[in-house]
Amino acid sequence: KINAELWESRFILGILLAIMYSNQKISSTLFSLVQCVPLGEEKHLFIDAEVQCWQIWQKVLGVYIMLATIPQCFVYLIGPGLLLRKKITNWQFLMALFFPLPFLFYWVYLVGNITTDRDISSTKPKLTISTSKLLDEICNSFRPLANRPYICWSGVIEVERLILVLFGVFILDEITKFSMIVLLCLISLLLSIAVKPYNFGFINFVSVVSLLSQVITAISSFTIATTKDYLSKHEPPTPLSILVSFARFFILVTPLILCMTFACVMQVSRHAKSQKNHGTQT
Repeated sequence: KINAELWESRFILGILLAIMYSNQKISSTLFSLVQCVPLGEEKHLFIDAEVQCWQIWQKVLGVYIMLATIPQCFVYLIGPGLLLRKKITNWQFLMALFFPLPFLFYWVYLVGNITTDRDISSTKPKLTISTSKLLDEICNSFRPLANRPYICWSGVIEVERLILVLFGVFILDEITKFSMIVLLCLISLLLSIAVKPYNFGFINFVSVVSLLSQVITAISSFTIATTKDYLSKHEPPTPLSILVSFARFFILVTPLILCMTFACVMQVSRHAKSQKNHGTQT
C-alpha cells in the first residue's frame, strides 16, 4: 500500500509540476492564437496577418480558453484547502487542472459550507502520503489566511500571472500596457505588505523587496515608453524635452521608493517586535 501511495504521489506531482512550470507559456501561446486585429473591414490574426480570424478552430480554442485556461488558476486558489479537509481527492484535483470549470462549481458549493476551522484543529484528519506531498508543493511556503483559511496564496499568484499574460498579449498600446502592469505590480506589492502570506517574516521581507524592484522596473519601462512616445511626436528632440522626460521619471519613482522603504522598515520592526514578544512569552 505504501508503494502504491508513493507511486501515486510521484505521478501526481510530476503532472502538477509540468503544468505549473509550463502554464504561463501555454496560456500566452493560446491567447496569441485568438488575438485578432482589424485589417480593413475584416479581422486577421495578429501573429499571422494572412489568417482570417474566427475560423472553426479558433472558436473551439476560444471555448477551451474560457472553460479551462482562465478558470485553472482558481483551482490553485481553493483546491488545496479542500484537499486539507479531505473534501476532495488527489485525482479530483488533478482532473480539475484539465477541466476546471465543472469542478469549480462543485468546489464553490463545498467552500460555502465551510464556516469554521474547528474541524481541522479538533479532528486533524490524517492525510495520505500523496496528499501531503501535493500540499507541500503548492502551499507549504504560505501560511493560512486568518479570515479565509481555505484559500491558498499560490492561487493568488497564479491569478496575477494570468492577468499579466492577458495584459501582455491583448493590450497593443505600449503606454496602456505599461500603465496596467504598473498598477498590477502596485496591487501585488500592497497585498503582500498587508497579508504577509509566507510562513517566515524574513521571506515576507524578501518578497516585499522583490515586488518593490518589480514596481520600480515597471515604472522605469513605463517612463521609457512615454519618453519615446513624446520624443517621436516632438522631433527633433531638444535637451529640454529630454530633461523633462527624466524629471518625470524621478517624480514618479522617488515618492514610491520613500513610501515602500517606510513600509519595509515598518514590517521589519513589527517582525522584530513579534519575535521579542514571543521570546518573552517563552
